[in-house]
Amino acid sequence: MRATFRHPESASSNSRAAIVPLDGERDNMPKQSHRPRDGSTRGRRGATKPIDPAGKGARPAPRRTKAPSARDGDLGALVERRAAPKRKPARRVAEDPLVQRLQSELRSTRESLQATIEELERSNGDVQSLLQSTRIPTLCLTDDLRIHKFTRATTELFRLIDADIGRPITDIAARIANDGLEADVRDVLSSLSTRQRLVEARDREGWFLRRVAPYCTLDDVVRGVVITFVDVTDLKRSQAREAELTRIVDSSNEAIVATNARGEIVQWSEGAARLFGWTAAEAIGRPSTLTLPPDRREEEADIGAKLARGEPIKELETERLCKDGTRIDVSITFLPIRPDLHGAIVRDISKRKRAERDLQAANEALKRSNENLQQLSYAASHDLQEPLRMISNYVQLLTKSHAPALDEKGRLFMKNIAAGTSRLDALLRALQRYWSSERKETAKLVDSKRVLDAALHNLEQAIEEARAEVTVGDLPTIAFAEIPLVEIFQNLVGNAIKYRRPGTRPRIHVDARLQGGLWEFSVADDGPGVPSEHRESIFLPFKRLHGQDIPGHGMGLAIASRIVASRGGRMWVTSDEKGATFRFTIPAEP
Repeated sequence: MRATFRHPESASSNSRAAIVPLDGERDNMPKQSHRPRDGSTRGRRGATKPIDPAGKGARPAPRRTKAPSARDGDLGALVERRAAPKRKPARRVAEDPLVQRLQSELRSTRESLQATIEELERSNGDVQSLLQSTRIPTLCLTDDLRIHKFTRATTELFRLIDADIGRPITDIAARIANDGLEADVRDVLSSLSTRQRLVEARDREGWFLRRVAPYCTLDDVVRGVVITFVDVTDLKRSQAREAELTRIVDSSNEAIVATNARGEIVQWSEGAARLFGWTAAEAIGRPSTLTLPPDRREEEADIGAKLARGEPIKELETERLCKDGTRIDVSITFLPIRPDLHGAIVRDISKRKRAERDLQAANEALKRSNENLQQLSYAASHDLQEPLRMISNYVQLLTKSHAPALDEKGRLFMKNIAAGTSRLDALLRALQRYWSSERKETAKLVDSKRVLDAALHNLEQAIEEARAEVTVGDLPTIAFAEIPLVEIFQNLVGNAIKYRRPGTRPRIHVDARLQGGLWEFSVADDGPGVPSEHRESIFLPFKRLHGQDIPGHGMGLAIASRIVASRGGRMWVTSDEKGATFRFTIPAEP
């Protein structure tokens, strides 16, 4: 340990010796003021005072000498220094509790700030990653339209590179129209509100929604604007298709109505306005029961239940109310578009319904008239047979009893009267059979081959006289009344024999085939055929093609066709130079 001492001259002016701090205590001792080298002194407040050169009022500067040591033998000075009172060493600052508390708080504050900085860095990285991953072009501009930041997706619309930061956006080539951009930016900066505008791509088909918003710092200071570009090309196409469909719907005469899950009308076409009388503004928002008559309220529950299950309802014929209170007949098709949206296509069928009602009334009147005519004809044909038989009987008696008195002409007259009465009797019987042919007899399973054999047995004499050849294919077992089926075969085969080519042997073939739930029978011949202009009229009553040359009354085909029609079938004829083929159908199932 080293110590320094003042000169004895200076020590005499003080009551105790000045002590220079030891090396270990230097840091904890208060600093002593030193005089400047120019000889001036400093006052209490630090002002520098010059030293008087004459020495008036000034203490002479001490001469510094080498401090004596015990080695030099100056024991008196050493004793004096050790005998002087020792100063108490200053307390270490680090041991002060207040300082320790402040240091602890500073460390905590520093750690908190460091954590905040790290969190901000992470948040900033997350925001940057989010912006880059959204694929939404985003552009930050200063208030003077200079580029501040941009995302990678922005380069698809603007030809930007990193070196463009700080350049005016108006200097950058763009692939979209920048109509009104500067005006929108100025408006946003002045009003601090958001502006949107639809802009179109220049080099391809496309539309973007440009949104300009204020760009604010964390302390709510507006530094510029943020511009985003959202691709709405698909939306524009959908809107165009929707507008086109709306025009098509509105131009349709059919009413198209849509309702939501709450049963409110959300779509009302021009056709609906024309049909019901309510405009779209009057109908939208009102319940779907707007056009429903009070006596048809039960329909609403059934319709709602089916639509809730996703089942469409096609062409429901019902009635609806118009604005003026009139009821109209409509056909409605309900479609479940979505769980919360149902559609209805309403077609006005009032004219058709009126026509159907008129037709039904006419049919009923005609049916009554036919029934009356049938009864009258049946009664007439039945009642006329009695006086006709009387005439025939008296003609026969007159011929037998007065034959010698009659000359040749008289006998010819009597013969013609007998033939006429006989023919008239056949016509009355055929007419009676015609009107009774619609009466359905009990159907049972019959072998049509056996029934044909019965008809051929009845025609045995005609077949032998004409030397006709009749061949038969595979005939089925069907549900039909046997006697009417015998009559059908007998009429068709008899006509084929009767209307044959002169001097030829007729060939007739009977066959059947199954066609879509119907048995189709055919009777083909090799006769002269049927002219095309008579292929429908020959099935009418009393229709004859050959006059009186060939015997008959013209009722055979009419009766056969009527029997077939009353059992759910039909009869027709095809013909060519090789002959005619008569066909008729019978349901395969009874």
